[in-house]
Amino acid sequence: MDKEYIRVTFEELGVVACRANNKRKMKSPIFDKLRLEMIPVFYEKWGYVFRSATDPKKYYSMEQLQELFQNYVENIQ
Repeated sequence: MDKEYIRVTFEELGVVACRANNKRKMKSPIFDKLRLEMIPVFYEKWGYVFRSATDPKKYYSMEQLQELFQNYVENIQ
């Protein structure tokens, strides 16, 4: 299976979805899984940002989240 079609939950990655305008945690996000090709859409179109689940002050850029996703997928295969 191709890496870009693998879906990973936010919880598995250790991230929390937040709104870009106020950086508050989304109580019930519409989506709870990520695909590599959809990460830019979350950031650019839907206005999400992602932060660490263990450190609420650490936010991930789109590139950092893509790298985190790729590293996670490589480790599970």
